[in-house]
Amino acid sequence: MNIALWILAGGLVGWIAYAKLHANAHRGIVFSVAVGMIGAFVGGQVLAPLFANAASAADVFSPFALVLASVSAIVCLACSEMIYQRFDL
Repeated sequence: MNIALWILAGGLVGWIAYAKLHANAHRGIVFSVAVGMIGAFVGGQVLAPLFANAASAADVFSPFALVLASVSAIVCLACSEMIYQRFDL
């Protein structure tokens, strides 16, 4: 359940970044949503256990992990925008 929520939150962050902030507008909405989803998955799966006690069961909801997944999606979207502006990739 947590993984699905992280991916959903990352997709939502990617969509907001594309639609409202016009981040990654030159590469399209699919790219923005995909980068948001990947960033959220990494944040929830890798970073959340590093900064807090890992949930004892996989199906236990963790609000801290959801927030960390959203923040890491934002960071990934910002980094992808900076890389594009610097290197035109």
